[in-house]
Amino acid sequence: MVVERSIQQDLTALAYSGDPAFIVLVAATATEIVGLVVFAPIANRADLVEIKLLAVTHERRREYIAINLKQAAMDTATAAGADLVVSDVHEDNLPMRRLNDKLSAQTAPDPDEPNYLTTVVKVVPTTS
Repeated sequence: MVVERSIQQDLTALAYSGDPAFIVLVAATATEIVGLVVFAPIANRADLVEIKLLAVTHERRREYIAINLKQAAMDTATAAGADLVVSDVHEDNLPMRRLNDKLSAQTAPDPDEPNYLTTVVKVVPTTS
């Protein structure tokens, strides 16, 4: 299995960050991981889930993988009882900012991280 080096480094950093248990959803072909989303419930907040990492390999961008992964994380959060999903995005990350706009995310400057925005999405379960 081939994993893009930047995704592997992000996962390693996350694994050693001391965060509580997290969930990883993966988008993959038969031979490689092409994207993933890592998220975790917020301690003492059953209604809130935080997306820690959302990544898609460079070659597979613009194929709706990121929005599908984020929606899958939101669906998983809903199934667990959460109705809010938060994440941080760098202000220069225009593709992710556009994705968050498509999901009707509320965005505000992150008071703890210069150059980052905090986004909050009110989860609306998808219908099958």
